[in-house]
Amino acid sequence: MEGEHEPEPLATVDGGGADGVSVGAVTPPPALLPEVAGAPPAPPPPPSAPPPYAPPEYVAAATPPPPPSAPPPYAPPPYAPPALGSAPSAPTDYAPFSPPPASAPLPMPSGFAAPPAARKGGRRGLVIGAIVAVFLILLLGGGAALANASLSSTYSPKAAVMGFFAAQARGNVDAMWSNATFETGGGSQDFFSKDAVTAMMANDKNRDVGNVSVISTQDPDSSTSKLSVAMTWAGTQITQTYTVSKDTSRVHDLFYYAWRVEIPAWAIGVTLPNQAGPVQVDGISVSSPSSVEVIQGYHSVKMTGTDIYDEATQVANASDGSTNVTFPTAVSQGAFKAASDSVKGAFANETCDASKYFDCPNHKYTVPSGYYDTLPAAGGDIRANSSWVIVFTGDPTTNMKLVVTADAGKVTASGTCAMTLTVDGKKTYHFTGDWTGTLTYSSGGVASDVLENCDAARA
Repeated sequence: MEGEHEPEPLATVDGGGADGVSVGAVTPPPALLPEVAGAPPAPPPPPSAPPPYAPPEYVAAATPPPPPSAPPPYAPPPYAPPALGSAPSAPTDYAPFSPPPASAPLPMPSGFAAPPAARKGGRRGLVIGAIVAVFLILLLGGGAALANASLSSTYSPKAAVMGFFAAQARGNVDAMWSNATFETGGGSQDFFSKDAVTAMMANDKNRDVGNVSVISTQDPDSSTSKLSVAMTWAGTQITQTYTVSKDTSRVHDLFYYAWRVEIPAWAIGVTLPNQAGPVQVDGISVSSPSSVEVIQGYHSVKMTGTDIYDEATQVANASDGSTNVTFPTAVSQGAFKAASDSVKGAFANETCDASKYFDCPNHKYTVPSGYYDTLPAAGGDIRANSSWVIVFTGDPTTNMKLVVTADAGKVTASGTCAMTLTVDGKKTYHFTGDWTGTLTYSSGGVASDVLENCDAARA
């Protein structure tokens, strides 16, 4: 092709190349001396080491010759013994050594493979690889540390406390029950069951929990922590210390145990009136109502209705300690009306032996003709010339008071009353007094036994 150089023929020993200088052709080794008859042939001598490198002299040319090809790997020439009787020839010198261009690879001795080519930037690649490896180790180690810190925080006493009250604020009884231990305080287990938690959470005040924060933490041992917790409960700021214990029955991610918050038990003292109806706390019947152990929180204490009392409910605030509730002793409106009707009936139907008493109510006394009677009365005697009659006036139950006794169904009653005495059909005298009685309630009815003294004082 135009512009390219054709390869030039190799120079021989007798002649030079185109420029008269040997270009690196190798002259075959000279023939060996003939061997002595009967002696074994000698092995060919090893090739001589190339002479020290000397840069060849080049003749300037218009176009530089192409670089010589790399010499093939050395191979010893085949051995040919000389003919018998021939004279040994003198060794011939080798042609001077021409080094290949700097960019050409050096020839390798026979029997050796070329070393693998070095990768570009090999040392730099190793350094970068080492840096990446260290980075990955640090990254993985840091990720493990972060994961450990995250899991340790997730499964920790503080997280258990915060999680419990968050569940309580949501009304999530299942979460509350699975993450807490409810201390009984020696009370009935009925008030510390999952049903009891469900019942107490029906009260809105127990879901009104917020601003929960852990103030301080103490760790008596590796399985126990004591946390001082502040919160707002139903609008009241309280501070409570909770014991949190490791739950070895539940483990997460092989290493992280769950924790349970110990919810304290508080006592509700209940003051009841005589003959009170059965008591319930959050709908659970109470056998000994004077003091009831309950879960920390607000509780509804109910006294069921009877013939004497209406059903009544008190809300006990046991969120910050033990507390007391008192039920009123007043009878129900129904019981009061029944008592009032019974007392009025007793006054209207009072019986009296007029032959023995001069003041039997509603009885008209007659004075025999030609006689008069002197009636002893408060404020002085009163003379009756022809007749007299005394009657009750007013409503004896207007200021009636009822007191429930300890005896079943028995209620004492009292009140004020008034009487008017009419003498000889035209003159009147007014008196006041009081009355007492015992009422007996049974099967919705009331029986009265009344004793009156309604003319004790002159009005």
